[in-house]
Amino acid sequence: RGEYSWKMAGGDWQLAAEGAFNRLDRTARLGPLLADGSFAPEFYAPGSGGVREDRFEVILTHGRPLAGNLTARLGIGGEYSRLVHVGDDGLARRFWRPKGSLTIAWDPSKLIDVNAKLERKVGQLDFGDFLGAVFLDRGNANAANARLVPPQSWNAEVELKFNLEKWGSSTIRVFGDKTEDYIDVIPLDDLSGEFRGNVPKSRNYGIEWTGTFNLDPLGFRGAKIESEVRFEDSSLRDPLTGIRRARSWHGYREIEVSLRHDVPDSPWAWSLGVDSQRQKPFYRLREFGSENEGPFIFGFIEHKDVLGATLRLTVFNLNNGRNIIRRTVHDGPRDRTPVARREYADRLIGPLFNISLKGNF
Repeated sequence: RGEYSWKMAGGDWQLAAEGAFNRLDRTARLGPLLADGSFAPEFYAPGSGGVREDRFEVILTHGRPLAGNLTARLGIGGEYSRLVHVGDDGLARRFWRPKGSLTIAWDPSKLIDVNAKLERKVGQLDFGDFLGAVFLDRGNANAANARLVPPQSWNAEVELKFNLEKWGSSTIRVFGDKTEDYIDVIPLDDLSGEFRGNVPKSRNYGIEWTGTFNLDPLGFRGAKIESEVRFEDSSLRDPLTGIRRARSWHGYREIEVSLRHDVPDSPWAWSLGVDSQRQKPFYRLREFGSENEGPFIFGFIEHKDVLGATLRLTVFNLNNGRNIIRRTVHDGPRDRTPVARREYADRLIGPLFNISLKGNF
């Protein structure tokens, strides 16, 4: 990657160029477990092969003040890539994709900052998605797909930062994206299997709130509440049914709130908090289900001067939060065949302990 920056016409300019050369080679073997307890693996062609990618990007960026408290930055460029699937077909494809961004920063007062961004983004591919894979624990498989294309999206966000002075700070971010060629599990045309492929369109939008609130003004010296809350929703047309649903495994809710207390006039500090995250269900040709954990209660106790270092004991999952798995498997395509079985797992995770010593020596 190379960058060159200069000043001209009342603003800042930058020309950036980048090249990336990525490779994947894989040989897969698959076989049954014999009666004597040994395996008889054989060459598994769908999971073997390779991918080559040569990718180049050029972006020209210009930033300038539009007013005393208003600045803008515009980046325009594109990405060229060459993808080669190393296999029986030897498929080689070339892509040219425009990309760039527009960022505006507004500082109307000392108590609030506003930032807005619109971006045209080109996603990166997981090369393993080009090749087949077998999931022995779930009894299903992905076929190979040499025709995957990188997803492209329009991303937009608006962020408001509030200075609450002695009370702390707070940030609200509203965001969304509209994605073309989103990657999901796609049924084969004859419904005999499935593979990782491209969905024409997908959307995602949400809101995120973070904050730090000092409790000193209330008389609780050295204490503060830290919080992070995010809600999201997404939408795409199910490749099998055509009905709108959320993205598989999409994390749609995250809440983390903690109280930290640095004990005045002492080297001690402690914290106690809760963390809760939830995901949308996943969907495949013959099954759907969900997997979620928690919520979890966590905390720590630390001493800030143990031979000049900070000693901390952290405990996670004080409330014995659990891992819950639900899975419904059909005899065939899930939109037209009866249910073969339903699975349910309720697994205890147990508390996790960590001791750390951090400092400069």
